[in-house]
Amino acid sequence: MFFTLSKIIGFFLELYNLIFLSILMYFLLSKSKSNFLKRVSSFFGIVALIAIIIGGFKPISNYLIWNFENIIKTQIPENPDGIILLGGSFTGLKKALDEDQVGLNNASERVVEALRLLNNNKNTKLLFVADAAVSSPDGVSAAEQAKKFFDIFKISP
Repeated sequence: MFFTLSKIIGFFLELYNLIFLSILMYFLLSKSKSNFLKRVSSFFGIVALIAIIIGGFKPISNYLIWNFENIIKTQIPENPDGIILLGGSFTGLKKALDEDQVGLNNASERVVEALRLLNNNKNTKLLFVADAAVSSPDGVSAAEQAKKFFDIFKISP
């Protein structure tokens, strides 16, 4: 239930979906004869306009993301007992696995940093967490890719 609800809410919070649906609701409700529906229509028009201004003007969105990323400072613990590595770092290409390689994407800093921490702290355990429902176009799971990645660097499973 929670998973389905989170996907539905996530769909509506995606910027392009929010803009499209707000504009659609604006046009559908603006033709109404009811004053209440016309006010609701105006609300959707304002939401679309604000979303376009904030999301479309690059410096504003970059500033908001930068500000959010810097709320919590990076802390590297001394001798951690374990590391939780989130998925989303691998490209999922079967061709790479067939050639004894692993493809990384724009979130590769996750596995690189985990590898660095594992090499510096030999007794640290690694927990890899990925969404099993999401598979690559080639059908390669993130777990297979993570196993191959850490095998290449001689990290024991």
